[in-house]
Amino acid sequence: MSDSDNVRSEKRREILVLVLAPALILALILASWVLAHWHVGPVYLNAFLALAAVLLGGTPRFIAGFKDIFRRRITVNVFVLVALAATVAIGEFRPAAIIILIMSVVGALESYTLDKTRRSIRDLLNLPPQTATVRRNGQEVTVPVAELQVGDPVVVRPGERIPVDGTVVISSTLLLWSKGRLAAA
Repeated sequence: MSDSDNVRSEKRREILVLVLAPALILALILASWVLAHWHVGPVYLNAFLALAAVLLGGTPRFIAGFKDIFRRRITVNVFVLVALAATVAIGEFRPAAIIILIMSVVGALESYTLDKTRRSIRDLLNLPPQTATVRRNGQEVTVPVAELQVGDPVVVRPGERIPVDGTVVISSTLLLWSKGRLAAA
């Protein structure tokens, strides 16, 4: 499988995670509301649809909440578990489903941004500099990293990536004249 195929399948999976679960929960909530609002079908059917949405979207949060309680940690999952348990206990299934919908959308967005950030960091780590600035014969020269020799003094300016492993011999701070005062940059 090529890199472009991997990227496409990864994007499809992202779309499924980001859209499918919240969309299914939303569809169950809307079906429950329509049945209740227009008094269609048995009364317990709209409650069942809302409860199905709670169970479908809330199961991972329930499991994480119980694990956190047993570990004696207070996390957002514990608060969600308590809120959902109280809401379901008083028979308000649709509001519980709406809480789950909000949490699933937030979780999907969080997952998406974390995956994107991890991918960006991985891409940055895979891009080592191809050239290095070295000081030879009193002048700074840019050479390919492959041509560096042991002992070559490499010059690294602020914001640049370090092209090779080595030891810092001289470190200095660039000084700028700013608004009449000397300031370190």
